[in-house]
Amino acid sequence: MGYSKFGFSQLVKINSPSPSLTTPSYSDVITAQVLRVITSDNPEPISLGGIDYSIVGTVLCSSIGNSTGGNYIATPKSTSVINIPEIGEVVTLFKSPSPNGNGFIWLYDQPNSSYGGNSINNNIIQNKKPTLPSNSNIKNYKKAELGIPNQTTPSTPTQKTFTEKSINPLVQNSGDIIYNGRYGQNLKFGNSKGNPITILRNGQTKTNEPGFIPISEDIKNDLASLYLTSNQTVKFSLSNEDFTSYNTPPISPSSFNLPQIILWSDRVTLNAKSDSVLISAAKSVGLSSNESINVDSPSFYLHSNDIKIGPNPKSATEAALLGDTTIELIEQLCLSVKTIANLLETSQLFPGGTPVPDAAGNIIGNNVSNVIQGILDNLDKTKSKYIKLK
Repeated sequence: MGYSKFGFSQLVKINSPSPSLTTPSYSDVITAQVLRVITSDNPEPISLGGIDYSIVGTVLCSSIGNSTGGNYIATPKSTSVINIPEIGEVVTLFKSPSPNGNGFIWLYDQPNSSYGGNSINNNIIQNKKPTLPSNSNIKNYKKAELGIPNQTTPSTPTQKTFTEKSINPLVQNSGDIIYNGRYGQNLKFGNSKGNPITILRNGQTKTNEPGFIPISEDIKNDLASLYLTSNQTVKFSLSNEDFTSYNTPPISPSSFNLPQIILWSDRVTLNAKSDSVLISAAKSVGLSSNESINVDSPSFYLHSNDIKIGPNPKSATEAALLGDTTIELIEQLCLSVKTIANLLETSQLFPGGTPVPDAAGNIIGNNVSNVIQGILDNLDKTKSKYIKLK
């Protein structure tokens, strides 16, 4: 049978009676261990009772602690929050009426927490009670609380695309709600003494702690994070905290204890696909970089009544010149000087009443006239074609 993500015919097959499936007389809730899983990267159909099942998320599992035994085909219980289990993990099956009203189907919830809630990457079991590790740096109370082994590769075969990693759980305070991915992704609705903080983290920092010891988020070393605070301070440093351009420097982000949003990663990209990116602040917008700040656009507009530029802009007092006005004044001056130079160029002397050329004056006038004309010819070239001032 061909692979398909959805299809009523597949649901009918799941709902159809099969000699290998349990009957409605069994318990409405069953604990079972996963034997096979269909995912987009593992699309091979599952065959049971002469029927092929190929819907993504379908699992084949075997009951645990059920005197009747048996294998079960089940699909996710929720369509809004889906947590597909791995081979060897334990799920709880719930009996539900089939969509066509003919019999019933089995639905599974998210994988059971087999190791006290502290095994994040997987909860694969061996159908036997796990033994505690002999790691001497694990406190006795933690051993008693967790009762779990180190996260080592199990003998139970896993999906061929599943990668096992040692991922630590997060520290949990009273009232916290945490959603975990298998690879260090977390959405935490936390609090400090009742003050809310929301943290979205993608990727866990490397740690020497065993894989089941809870750790806290580390904004400086986690791969990417988004923090929404209320009155908490988050200890970190900006890549560049040079606030020389400020008369009164802003409070550093790591000392700010009012509501704050912090976005942290190796690169941050903002892109508006059809409209604008708008950044606004009640006080200031600070841009800093260890290398450069680059702006590329067909047009660049800066509106302000007080613009100061330079190595220490706070002390800048010299005014910038308006190009067109300055050129006009220089041109007037050049024309006046050129008029004088033209007079010198043709001036005469009258020794004994007879006019003769003023050789010295003529030479000076000619030289000045040529210089002034050269300035006038190139004066317009001194104006920028791209920067306009007002």
